[in-house]
Amino acid sequence: MHLTTRPTHTHRIEIADVLRGFAVMGITLIHFIERFSLYSFPEETSNLLIFTDRIIWDSLFFAFSGKAYCIFALLFGFSFLFRIIRKKRKGKIFGVGLPGG
Repeated sequence: MHLTTRPTHTHRIEIADVLRGFAVMGITLIHFIERFSLYSFPEETSNLLIFTDRIIWDSLFFAFSGKAYCIFALLFGFSFLFRIIRKKRKGKIFGVGLPGG
């Protein structure tokens, strides 16, 4: 038996893992920007540069911030649903042994 053998069948949904990775990356990047004050810029005198900075800044937050949290929450529910389904197939009640379950 080789030590490098892999299981032939996994129960992972790869696209969900990829989307979850992108969502975590987006949440982390937004957190770094907000936490470490990376949005402090030198004073600009040109109205064009001020406008351009504002458009780029708002576009990035629109594209990543809300969507990253939504995708992560959706995939959490997706994973939770599959855990419930897997337990039900085994004939077990999900949450037995947990407080309130």
